[in-house]
Amino acid sequence: MQRRWIVWKWTWNGKKWDKPPYQTNGLFAKSDDPATWCDYDEAKQAVDAGLFDGVGLCLHTLPSELLTAIDADDVRDPVTTALLPWVTDLINNCASYCEVTPSGRGIRILLLSDIQTIHTSGPHPGGGKFELFANCKRYITVSGAQLTVYDDLEDATDEVRGLEQILAHRMPGGNGNGAVGGASAGTLDRSAEFFRVVRTLKESGLTLAQAIAAFEAGESKYRGRLSVELPRAWDKFNVRPGVGSGVGGGQTSHEQVRKTYRPVVTIPDGALISVRPWIARGYLMRGCLTIPFGPPDQGKSLLLIHWAISLVTGRKVNAHQRFDAIEPRRVILVMAEDPENEQDMRLDAAMQAFNVTRQMVEPNMLRLMVDDDATMLTWDENKSQIICGPAWDELCEHVTTFKPDVVMLDPLIEFHTIPENNNERMRAVAGRFRWLARAHNLATVASSHTPKGDIAPGDLSKIRGAGSVGAASRFASTFMEMNDKEAQTFGITQRQFYCRLDRARGSYAPPASDAEWFEKHGFQIANGEQAPALIPWAPPQASIPGPQAPLWATLVAGIAAGCPVAGGGVVPWTAAKNAKRTDARHISKLFEQHGIERVSEAVTLDTLKNDHGITDSKVKLGRHERTGLRTALNLPEAEWLD
Repeated sequence: MQRRWIVWKWTWNGKKWDKPPYQTNGLFAKSDDPATWCDYDEAKQAVDAGLFDGVGLCLHTLPSELLTAIDADDVRDPVTTALLPWVTDLINNCASYCEVTPSGRGIRILLLSDIQTIHTSGPHPGGGKFELFANCKRYITVSGAQLTVYDDLEDATDEVRGLEQILAHRMPGGNGNGAVGGASAGTLDRSAEFFRVVRTLKESGLTLAQAIAAFEAGESKYRGRLSVELPRAWDKFNVRPGVGSGVGGGQTSHEQVRKTYRPVVTIPDGALISVRPWIARGYLMRGCLTIPFGPPDQGKSLLLIHWAISLVTGRKVNAHQRFDAIEPRRVILVMAEDPENEQDMRLDAAMQAFNVTRQMVEPNMLRLMVDDDATMLTWDENKSQIICGPAWDELCEHVTTFKPDVVMLDPLIEFHTIPENNNERMRAVAGRFRWLARAHNLATVASSHTPKGDIAPGDLSKIRGAGSVGAASRFASTFMEMNDKEAQTFGITQRQFYCRLDRARGSYAPPASDAEWFEKHGFQIANGEQAPALIPWAPPQASIPGPQAPLWATLVAGIAAGCPVAGGGVVPWTAAKNAKRTDARHISKLFEQHGIERVSEAVTLDTLKNDHGITDSKVKLGRHERTGLRTALNLPEAEWLD
């Protein structure tokens, strides 16, 4: 891999969060200085270690026939993740690799072209803005969040040229002289005025050919230039001739009667279906309620503080952390049980764990202190409904003003007076917090208690009000301290310092392959006190039992035989880090056949590689290059690439 990669991390520049380029040694990089670049593996390793937030590719001296990039910003809806129509057309026309940018509000297409060099940008008449890159002194972020099925880079020179023309063209009707249909552009944006005029002409009953003639009749310089632009704009408006602002008067298209159902008779290509509005994949989603729950005094408030610091900084503590905020977010944190002084010390400890400063945290975090009664919701017996009190109104006012991405409440029981054994009423409580998430396009997190005593990891039935709260939440997880059996297995003497998080409900995300572990670590505060914070932790591999000796030969034979596929034949098993357990050829399927438990999978795979000649190798499957497990005898038979 060429040495033209850099790393970047979110940095507050005093006005906004920025993404300056860095070298893996922590020094600044320059997008036009190859001496400050590295190869992809080095950059990716630094990001995986939690030292930086992403990788970037430098385009300086890189020929356009090897890589050209199109960035489209502010074209992806933050709620539905729907794309603007012109972006969907662009993706289909390019038919090249496309990914979501780190902000989540844009897309980037990587392609090939015969353009020597280019770096230009501007607004698009269809909304949003775009930027073109080829052989220029810039770097582009590479998120890896692939949006389409297109894996390869294709030549899309025509599409790049078309975007160039949009910047070069001066649309008719934008000169303020009323040249088209008597419409004066005035100070309006030229592109917006062009689209308004097109809609007016279509609503008046003109055909496309008549509209083109009307435009070209204005000034000779426009003749022949609208054969592409006007038909594209024409197709965007679905109006009935004779209805609207033109002839015939009557009801305009945007004043039609609202109907309950919207018929849909097509199923979109999977590559064009909008992705889910994740804030932290598998944990938090806009419009949804997340509930971590467990016995009292287990550390749930520490978990929420851990998530909050990760969210507002967009950072991880270490490579074991699974919670990934992707980018800095805004958080409102309301902790009703702990006094302000205790919260201050726990936040200080968490910032030490993340190695961040107050200046990095404060712009994106608003804490609401509870000095008296935190009750927001009560029950009206006469009306049989939830009553939202002044504290609820105050919370909504802060949400409207601060505009957070996440609201965190700890614990749920402090914010209502409803008996938690009443499922119907608890459903209404959970429903109000879910409404808050949907109404304000954010994620809501509310921790909850379970009765004291043993509960099984991931057991949703133990949450108070389980039948209703569980149904209202999109994501729920148990959070509890390590038990005696686990401590014995891992060789831990003070189990109270270790906690596990297990998925109990997550209908939009696959279950974790094993428990997510944390260590409670004490940090020294400058006032002389100590306070705890959570550190993501992995059990020592040596303490995890592996298979018995006679089974090794069987596993090697299973890898040599390969994974059977539909229609006959076999393909290599995979243990790639980005492979999902639901993948039919994931090595976990072979392990399960031979009774190997999940907790033993990692040590089993390491032993197969270290002691039995199994290697991760590149293999061609169809048109794609993938990773597969291969024995020392180069089995199973496949098109191995190394």
